[in-house]
Parts: sequence; structure tokens; C-alpha cells
Amino acid sequence: MRKVLLFLSAFVLCAAPLTAAHASGHYTVTVKLNHTTITKGATVTISGKVTGGPVSGKKVSITAFEGPDDDLGTANIGHASLSGSGKYSKTWTPPTAGSWTIKVTKSSSGSVAGDSTFTSIGALKVYRWMSLVNTYDAGNSTGEQGPTSGLTVNGTTYPHEFYVGPTGTLDLDVHGLRCTSLLAWVGVWDSSATGLTAAGVVKQGSHVVDQRIKRQGDAATHIRRAINSSYHLKVTAIFGVDDFPDWVFADPKGYCATP
Repeated sequence: MRKVLLFLSAFVLCAAPLTAAHASGHYTVTVKLNHTTITKGATVTISGKVTGGPVSGKKVSITAFEGPDDDLGTANIGHASLSGSGKYSKTWTPPTAGSWTIKVTKSSSGSVAGDSTFTSIGALKVYRWMSLVNTYDAGNSTGEQGPTSGLTVNGTTYPHEFYVGPTGTLDLDVHGLRCTSLLAWVGVWDSSATGLTAAGVVKQGSHVVDQRIKRQGDAATHIRRAINSSYHLKVTAIFGVDDFPDWVFADPKGYCATP
């Protein structure tokens, strides 16, 4: 199941003073989400409260802007009516993964349009599982390694495979993808000598993301580990004396906030 992580940090912008025509007070708008983690395709509830002026039966306008600079797209979430106490609620299904800015606006005139508006802004990140196959960086990979196909681990092949030999370092460039988790299958190629072992290591900078020992003939292990987007992923394999199996690193996926 593909998961989507939603993170919201809400704050309220300082509102400009009302004009004489709207001297009944100024509004304060708050916004929050009902969940910080949802399944992709599910709905999230945007809610909050408006205070500082007439509210009953009035409306707020809710808009989402995609991208770190709000420049990748706009979603008009719609209007939500205020209760007698100024509360509002609206459900929304984010259409894509990525970074979203949600703006909830109350106009000073009591309608959606007005000369003075009071806005609360929420920063929203939507995560999805994405393949990391295309992040392979041949220029920063060294030795015996690379994309391949048809290698079996305990009789199983995988749609997207990399191999790493005794002198190899496989590089996946995840920098800037805003990934938080890694999924991959790892194991020793069946055509290695019977019973030989290897230790596969995944690192980011000096941090060891995953390290495990596998024997030829063992079933592949499905790993899930926390990562970040500050460093490339580096995959190497450590072999015993006179052991020359190939380490298989297959179907890598990242949990990333990238469209």
C-alpha cells in the first residue's frame, strides 16, 4: 500500500488594521489537519477557527499551492461556512505528492471577496513511494557494479536489479528528493559458489543505513530503513577471503515528497 505522509505547521500572519468601513474588528484565522499520516488517495480534513468579528454564516476561502515556491500548480479547495462560534471544516484529497502551501482566508467584509483579508497559512508535505532506479549515478559509481537483469536470489528475479561486485560502489543520487525511507531487496546471487557469504552495506555519508550478512542460496531480505536527502546512497559489498559472489540490490524505492 502506498502511503502518504502529511505534515502541517500552521501559523497566523499579522492582519492589517480594518478600514473605517469594517471597524467591527479584525479577524484571526487558524488552520490544522486531522491527521499527519494518510493513505494516498484518502481525504484530509482542514479545520480551524475564525475570531475577531462577525462570523456566523460567513465563509473562508481555502486554496492550495504546489511546490517549494508555490509555482508548480494551484488547487482551489473551495469555501467553508463558519459556525456561530467561527469554526470551519473542509475535506480535501491532495492530487499529487509534493510540497503544498494551504491558505485559508477570511475577508474583512464578511464575504469571500474584500479589500482587507486575514489569512492563515499551512505548510503541507505529501509523500509517496517512488522508484529510485533512475537515480543511479554512473559517474559517481565505481568498480564492479551497475544495473542488470536476470540475476536470481534463491530462485527469484526482480524487475529492477543492480549488482555490486567485490570492488564496486553503487551510487544512487537521492539528493533533494526529500526522502525519508528506503525499501529494497538484498541478497547474494545464486550463481555464486555454494555457501559463500557476503555483507552488503548501504551508507549515506559516514552513516550506515543498513548492513547485513547473507549466504548464497538464502532468500533475499526486504529492507526498510530511514534515509535523508542530504547525501547520495552508496551500496558496497564485503566478501570473505576468496569469496567472489555478486551482491544483488533490487527494486529500490524511496518515500519521497517529490511529484
